[in-house]
Amino acid sequence: MTVTMAKKMEGNNSKINVAFCFDENLWMQAGVAIYSLLHNSNDKCNYNIYCLVTERVLNEFRDVLKELVNKNSQISTITFINITSDFDNVNTTSWSKGVVYRLLLYKLLPDLEKIVYCDVDVVFTSDLCELNSIDVGNNYLAATIDYCPIPYNNELWRKYNLYELRNQKRYVNSGVLVMNLKKIREDELYKKWFELSKYSFPYPDQDMLNISCRDKIKYIDEKYNSTEKESVIIHYAGGENGKPWNRYISDATLDLDYVWWQYANATPFYITLLKKYIEYRINYRTPRFSKWIVLLMCCFIPSKNRRKYIRSKYAYEKIDSFIFKS
Repeated sequence: MTVTMAKKMEGNNSKINVAFCFDENLWMQAGVAIYSLLHNSNDKCNYNIYCLVTERVLNEFRDVLKELVNKNSQISTITFINITSDFDNVNTTSWSKGVVYRLLLYKLLPDLEKIVYCDVDVVFTSDLCELNSIDVGNNYLAATIDYCPIPYNNELWRKYNLYELRNQKRYVNSGVLVMNLKKIREDELYKKWFELSKYSFPYPDQDMLNISCRDKIKYIDEKYNSTEKESVIIHYAGGENGKPWNRYISDATLDLDYVWWQYANATPFYITLLKKYIEYRINYRTPRFSKWIVLLMCCFIPSKNRRKYIRSKYAYEKIDSFIFKS
């Protein structure tokens, strides 16, 4: 395994440790989450942001995220941790790399005792001071209840009593976690993860965490992981068609997609996100994409200059391949 170990930083005690895991396809979405985190710090706290990434997240992209952090916080830091495709004893055949990355936090951040982990499909509407102050105690995790669809007659869910856990409202969502890294190391919980990794669970890491951490999970308020406007963390869980960056037009008023786009609008890669959205609609959702749809989309863009740019670039010209624009 090849990693760039994150070293313990001076003055770390007053900062909140936050981790994101992503590849080259989601680095901008991670940037939107990071911007919203810093924007809503309310001068109450600063963050040590750890990004577990593939080597394909180019230095160009990392520099943009570093600049994003520097512009929005004088004290917060961002650290990138590179991971190769070698994951020790973990079988990744049926698991995405992002799933595995979060399971390696205990090893990649050996100086940290606790960390807040978040998926990149989130935005923060407030600071994390209250969440970080929650006493996890002797538990492995702090998390919110998940109400995901129950897999019909799934053998693994029966074997590990996940149906019972779900019915008892004790099954948690893995998109936002407060992880007790110290306790995970002490009890060598990762050994259970390696054993479970050979199975193809319906919800891979989520099922595995619910099994291995059973009876050692602190249940926290849903405001830290939900789709409600008043939530501290809005989580856009679900498949690709349900992500806000893929449904700007037709569902802009649903599921708080507009909140995500408001934060995206403040990032240096906003135009690129819009372009990727248009390309997604062309390739997967709108085969007969015409210029009037682009013009309609401009109604949702608050900046006059950006509306003009989108109309001239995409409504009247053929959309070319992806080009990074800072």
